[in-house]
Amino acid sequence: MDSGQAASGLITLLQILFLDLVLSGDNAAVIAMACRTLPRQDASKAIVLGAAGAIVFRVLLTSIATLLIGIPYLKTVSAFLLIVIAVNLSAAEPGDEDLRIGGNRPRGDIVAAALVIVMADAIMSLDNVVALAAITAGNFWLLVLGLALSIPLLVFGSAAMALLLDRFPALVVFGGLLLGWTAGDLAASDAAYSDWIARQAPALAFVLPMAGAVFVWFQARWIVAERRSSPARPPRQPAPAVPPPRPKKQPPTPRPAPAPALASVATAEDAPTQ
Repeated sequence: MDSGQAASGLITLLQILFLDLVLSGDNAAVIAMACRTLPRQDASKAIVLGAAGAIVFRVLLTSIATLLIGIPYLKTVSAFLLIVIAVNLSAAEPGDEDLRIGGNRPRGDIVAAALVIVMADAIMSLDNVVALAAITAGNFWLLVLGLALSIPLLVFGSAAMALLLDRFPALVVFGGLLLGWTAGDLAASDAAYSDWIARQAPALAFVLPMAGAVFVWFQARWIVAERRSSPARPPRQPAPAVPPPRPKKQPPTPRPAPAPALASVATAEDAPTQ
């Protein structure tokens, strides 16, 4: 490899790293919001696991980017899923066992949070992977290297954002608005009607993202208000112990029938005298 090829590869690598970091601001917000209801130690594990899984998914999506982008209504369905994720993450509150995926099992919470991160990142990366595919020009290993280098920065950025959300809970509202806006923008760029929007209704390119952000905010606030106004449920009572089986009653032993009384025979001597 000559110096020209090496310089070209280095420039491409820097482009991948820079583009991925610029486009990963939304993804860092998803990671931070998905982990904010977890204990700090578990949140760190979920961030690392989710970021690594998200990068792997980006590599796979970039490999088939040209096929995915042309599928009609794919972005619309993805936008709907992102809206659902955004509402759930915005309405979640620390210590709320109902919204913590996995119940009281910390390990289940970690895996569930990582799965939410991977799913949301894959949805939000549908547009990003097109730019990455154009930069790499089919060089798979260069793409893998560039995305792998962005993992530490994505992890640290997500951890810092998670600390901010923990210290300033009001930022969760802005995170939900950001995800809702992204979902609306994703729907507006769907291959099924993006050309029609550009020609006939260009205002929808702004209205749909705004509608997505407003819907996420309203729905999340409604869920929180309903939960707080509902009476607190009593703590779950432990299941009663199963009583030991009663011993079966033995049938009563039948008594022997009494012997019939023998008739006394009166003898002449025993007969009363007249």
